[in-house]
Amino acid sequence: MALDSLSPKPGSPGYLGHGRFIGWRRRARRAVAFFTFYTAFRASR
Repeated sequence: MALDSLSPKPGSPGYLGHGRFIGWRRRARRAVAFFTFYTAFRASR
């Protein structure tokens, strides 16, 4: 995915925030899954 290119590599200045970034990706993935489910639910009615 395109988001994988944004993940900080070991030794980069942004690596210290890696845990926060993982949490953001998990939250974003859950939001995308919910949006997909909601769209399919609306379309099925």
